[in-house]
Amino acid sequence: KAAKLSHPALVPIFARGKTALGNMRCAYIVMERADENLADVLAERSLTPTETRDMLLPLLGALQYLNANGFAHGELKPANIMAFGEQLKLSSDSLVPGGDSASESLAIQVLLRQVLGAGEKAQLPGPFAEIVSNCSSPDPAVRWNLMRIEACLRGDPAPVAPSSSRTIWWSLAAAAAVILFLIAIWPSKDNNAGSPEPVKKAHPAPPAPISKPSAATKPEAEPVQPPAPVARTKASAEQRPATMDGITQVLPEIPPAARNTINGRVRISVRVRVDSQGNVNQTTPEAPPASKYFTDRALVAARAWKFPSGNSPQDWLLRFELTREQNRVSLAKVVN
Repeated sequence: KAAKLSHPALVPIFARGKTALGNMRCAYIVMERADENLADVLAERSLTPTETRDMLLPLLGALQYLNANGFAHGELKPANIMAFGEQLKLSSDSLVPGGDSASESLAIQVLLRQVLGAGEKAQLPGPFAEIVSNCSSPDPAVRWNLMRIEACLRGDPAPVAPSSSRTIWWSLAAAAAVILFLIAIWPSKDNNAGSPEPVKKAHPAPPAPISKPSAATKPEAEPVQPPAPVARTKASAEQRPATMDGITQVLPEIPPAARNTINGRVRISVRVRVDSQGNVNQTTPEAPPASKYFTDRALVAARAWKFPSGNSPQDWLLRFELTREQNRVSLAKVVN
């Protein structure tokens, strides 16, 4: 049944089964291949409050979907939160029968401290402190459920049930108001004895004459402004291959959402082997590698480089530098 589950924030399972490798029996699961997982990112830096909110909201939707279908996630941790380009998805290989929102709430408060880089007693920013406080109780009945966590993240007010004593006092006040109103409008004997005065009929005032606009007065039409030209950002212009000294240079294509996660500079060095035709036939990242996601984008760009033909096979070192505003590259020939 788990293989039939489908949600935008859930990694799909394409196939699963059992097989034999020699004398060993194995179980296998075929899933979509992720670019990287959240644990890879946390090894370099913590998430910002905005990134944490954007990460948690789709995951809460996936967890509620699992609970509604009789499942819970058995291992809610950064390594099981996968990145597919600009989209985050929750792994599907750790599902357990039974929708247990209380245990998942407990795991969420641990996850929040991990992604924000906060210790057990550190103060958390924004709504995360309230979420952690209400999901840490040892009593499952007291912990917030997934819907309440999502409402807190979105800033929705929590429904407050009126107390029974307040309801009773409001009922008494309403009854007293009704009694006073009836007393005020009840006709007395003295008022009935006199004859009522005739009601004077009000004559409507004559309508004001409608003035016609003079021929000289015409409504002025506002001039229509021409649409402003669309500005080409520096990052988008850099994606086009550039040729310098006969070398076609290609920079990594970084989606805006991924680029906005960069703090400072990301430096990636790639060693390429160039054949006699000028084609790159081998790429190797230099240690220590940066984020796997950005390294993979740099390797794809490096394979598209083109060097002048007619030379003997040679090695080049490409040094990519990525920031939120732009990409840069420098190259040097490797002398063996």
